[in-house]
Amino acid sequence: MSMRFQCAIAILLAGVISVMPGCRRQSDNPLEDGISAVARGDTKAAVVYLEQARVQNPADPSVLANLGIAHWRRGKTEAALQCLAQAAALAPSDPRPHEFIAAIHREQGRWAEAWNALGSANLRQPNAPRILTAMAAIDIHRKGSDNAM
Repeated sequence: MSMRFQCAIAILLAGVISVMPGCRRQSDNPLEDGISAVARGDTKAAVVYLEQARVQNPADPSVLANLGIAHWRRGKTEAALQCLAQAAALAPSDPRPHEFIAAIHREQGRWAEAWNALGSANLRQPNAPRILTAMAAIDIHRKGSDNAM
């Protein structure tokens, strides 16, 4: 077998392996791997990667927020709320953990808790359209359409 043919086979096999499920190249950054796994919908892998990232950086609000999102997407709302609350405490000026907390409460029909979380987000980023829109939608559930914001 010629060297050229052997190289062609090696390149072909490398290409096939790289697109096979479970054969993705893993980086040295479990946070990036976890975020990528969440983005592609592989929340089980995301939790594994993000738990590794949490061991490496237990006080990183990005790790905790993304772990919270991964738990939420797996239906583990209490674990999600705990991670997001920790992220919010570690990044007191960031509205995003509060917005995700509100989304979880909204999904559960806990309108008052969702409203309070969005109020916290609004304090951190006043009058952001996405936050005000979410607050208006929740206010409709809380008060009815005639009495909302």
